[in-house]
Amino acid sequence: MTTRLLAIHGSARSRGNSRRLLDQVLETVGELRPDVEVEVVRAYEARVDPCMACGACEEDEIGCQRLGDGWHDIESALRAADILVIASPVYFMGLPAPLKAIVDRLQALWWYRERGGQVATNEGPFRRSGLILTAAGNDKVFAPSRRVIKAAFNTLGFELVGEVMAGDLDGPDGAGDGTELLDAARALGRTLVE
Repeated sequence: MTTRLLAIHGSARSRGNSRRLLDQVLETVGELRPDVEVEVVRAYEARVDPCMACGACEEDEIGCQRLGDGWHDIESALRAADILVIASPVYFMGLPAPLKAIVDRLQALWWYRERGGQVATNEGPFRRSGLILTAAGNDKVFAPSRRVIKAAFNTLGFELVGEVMAGDLDGPDGAGDGTELLDAARALGRTLVE
């Protein structure tokens, strides 16, 4: 059976600190487990609308029943993933709006799980997750976003096995080359597949 890794990148930039650290995780996973199937979703390109609190998810069906945006592809990928990595900058102590919209749409899966439903569709041995957050501020800015993502992981049935919190980054190239941040990202990659 194929092991699937889904990475969701929350930055408006296709290249920057969070992506650089995410790439280190993915490269390490690829080196250790070339059999892992990797999909990267950019939240800004996914076109997921915010939750409209329509209440349809409180019925017996699984997942959000609203159509017309990019949610259903992401929902399927989240439910089938064995490994989930979220990498994002933090803006004003919160997640960027497109990533937060994805998290908020998990409300439908939360309702389903609360009624005893099985959210995951995979049967593999993995259901691990990792988190990468970057910011210009100090380490105190991560706590609110970290709590939100941990709740999302819990809703989806993922165990958080590692994280990289990278604060005090100056500009989009702050993660640099050969730094301990890149080493921490490689360590996260190892933890996810070992």
